[in-house]
Amino acid sequence: MPLLHIGGINSCSQSFTLGFCFLAKEQEPDFLWALQQLKVALQPHVPSVILTDKESALMTAIKTVFPTTRKLLCQWHIGQNLFAHCRLILGDEAYRKFRQAWNCLLFSRSASIYNKNLVKLESTCTPEIMAYLEKNWFPLNNRFVKYLISDVLHFDNVTTSRIESLHASIKRFLKGRNSSMHTTITDMHDAVKHQLHELMIDCATQKQVHIKNLPKVLSRLGGKISHHAIRTAQCLLASDKSRECKNCSHEAYMGIPCAHTMRKLESDGLYVDADSIHMQWHLPEKSVCFYLGSVAFLIPCFI
Repeated sequence: MPLLHIGGINSCSQSFTLGFCFLAKEQEPDFLWALQQLKVALQPHVPSVILTDKESALMTAIKTVFPTTRKLLCQWHIGQNLFAHCRLILGDEAYRKFRQAWNCLLFSRSASIYNKNLVKLESTCTPEIMAYLEKNWFPLNNRFVKYLISDVLHFDNVTTSRIESLHASIKRFLKGRNSSMHTTITDMHDAVKHQLHELMIDCATQKQVHIKNLPKVLSRLGGKISHHAIRTAQCLLASDKSRECKNCSHEAYMGIPCAHTMRKLESDGLYVDADSIHMQWHLPEKSVCFYLGSVAFLIPCFI
């Protein structure tokens, strides 16, 4: 039986289950009903980003129920589609060159670079494959090409691999295909309770245990911001030594100040303040372990 598994990420960049829904079919009316229940459950929150595979019925339902939410496509699933459609046409060696050109297109940092990479991609394609790309993927490029999603708070989540691993962890609690619906739902409930317990413990621990030997500019974030976000900022600060910010989109999609902003604060003897970091990365003040309103992952699967 098809199962819609809906997940999200908490402030510690850990995955959690938002909901499950058994579906009679993987058709638009089924997805519509499931997403409407999700919308009611989340009120007054609305996900700012939903990441899924290219399931047309699901995509249409998401557009109907969450019209203001930005929709992104899983880059891994796109790659699987390209492999299935293009490798046999091109052969192994030509397909390898094609995928290299595709990846360059995917990670284009500006419109001009995208256009140059598109020309290179065309040189690796047959007319049949270009027609396939023009029909199926280029019209949706604002859901997966780097420069076109750099203004979206996706927090560096561009694949649904999180929900795949989350689903695998849930399946460990299930007793098999012969279980009754009641038993299966009870097992899933136990799995989610276990997951929630672990997430709450980790969030509580991070409020008490602070990262040592941080740069001074980041030293006032302990107990307020998650370790993941602090370490991300620390790595960025260490890797990018420039003081100028040229078309930097890091803060726009990560919710963490870019290296150039942090270097300016550092040179002025100031600190990165918790208020300058997106709410997604704030450790909860109470026994709530995630911030609703950010990234949701939706993927149909089978148990």
